[in-house]
Amino acid sequence: GAEPDSLSSVGAGSLMRVRAWPRSLPRRQRLSRALSAVAGGPVAELLLPRVHTALSRDIGATPGQRLVVSVSGGCDSVALLHLLLALQPRWRLRLHVLHFNHGLRPESGDEEAFVHALAERHSLPVHVRRLPAGWRESQPGGIQERSREWRRAESLALLDELDAAGPPQFSSADADFADEPGAASLVALAHHADDQAETVLLKALRGCHLSNLRGMEWRAGRFVRPLLGVRKEELSAYLGALGEGWREDATNAEPTYKRNRIRLQLLPLLEELTGGGLLARLRAAREQDGP
Repeated sequence: GAEPDSLSSVGAGSLMRVRAWPRSLPRRQRLSRALSAVAGGPVAELLLPRVHTALSRDIGATPGQRLVVSVSGGCDSVALLHLLLALQPRWRLRLHVLHFNHGLRPESGDEEAFVHALAERHSLPVHVRRLPAGWRESQPGGIQERSREWRRAESLALLDELDAAGPPQFSSADADFADEPGAASLVALAHHADDQAETVLLKALRGCHLSNLRGMEWRAGRFVRPLLGVRKEELSAYLGALGEGWREDATNAEPTYKRNRIRLQLLPLLEELTGGGLLARLRAAREQDGP
């Protein structure tokens, strides 16, 4: 489908939302004016063009497409939602929010309420999925893997439900962005560049053939990851520049799981040993291996 004008820069401003500009202006001029109203200052100037490029080049998103954003309430997913909200005026994305309440921690209720309020503040439809009582004891296997499978199944079921209800409805003002209004809905996940490094290192430690030593894909079926080119520290800086908060999962700081130990202990060491160039070297290795 038609792709919104590419972004070379994003102006700083004081507005928390990008306003819509009169349709009498040429599209490029409308986009230019919208860019100048984006909040987030210099951090947004760095991130928004990269996420825009990811949507158009790496993911192949369609203007006007329905995008269900999986939001846990943590820094990464909250930043993803705000970045997509900032890009909404030029992509005309039909954003939904999906939250999974696993009910496994005392903070789960507060996180659900936080996400619900965030979605309502931006007038976005919100969908909450909760694990049934007794789920933890009712099935064999590791909790993390089972939780991942449950989230995937629930996400796909929601996409089917939304698509069965029909394509997003477009107003006459959005007509030039609705070239493919029937495109299937997608789920946007907040995995970022640091998560990518963790995934590659985790595979290496578990043992695999070099040809399979790859990270996550920008797009895997109906799941997309617009933040794979963004560092974790950039996401927290972006939310800080917006004055937006998030909820911190305390278990992420516990070296209980192997992935947590990689994040907390191994990655900092490898970053130090490579002079801060770990992610660039992992990316170069993947590019040498081919697409």
